[in-house]
Amino acid sequence: MSEYKQLYHRKVTRYFKSMVFLLTAFGLFSLGSTASSRYVDYFKSAERELEQSLNTIMRLRIESNKIAETIANFKTSIEVDKLPHNPEAAILSVYDELKNKLKKLTIDFSPPKKSANIIELPIVIKGTINDLDFAYNVMKFLDSYYYPFIRIDKVSLRFKDNAIDLGLNGSIVTYDINMALAE
Repeated sequence: MSEYKQLYHRKVTRYFKSMVFLLTAFGLFSLGSTASSRYVDYFKSAERELEQSLNTIMRLRIESNKIAETIANFKTSIEVDKLPHNPEAAILSVYDELKNKLKKLTIDFSPPKKSANIIELPIVIKGTINDLDFAYNVMKFLDSYYYPFIRIDKVSLRFKDNAIDLGLNGSIVTYDINMALAE
């Protein structure tokens, strides 16, 4: 082979090797940039999810504080320390109070019902009254109880000549706070 051909062959080989090297380098650079681009996208996505999680945690802490505050207010409003330790006694105490305050009306009860921490004493209040203001005042009086509270399920009024037959079905309801506080 002539010297010219050898020189030409070396240059072509060197050029070919350079091209292979540059193409390989470009391919690796492209792969690296794609991988780093995906890594950046993944990192941004993970950062967004972390931020959302932190926001959720902060909201849950705020809600937890509100719940704790509500429980504290509830305990304060019903004066837990002054409550009878026996919820049945509390219900019967309210029943006696109703009998004493609503002497014009007949108040009957059925056996107490217990479910979970709730105790109910079903009551029926009946009587003949002269005006609707008295019925309104009775309902307002019953609504004034906050512990145990009185739930009114049914009200019936039957108008006669100069009188009104009043009928109330409901329950004296209490929450067994001693059991709830033990949990």
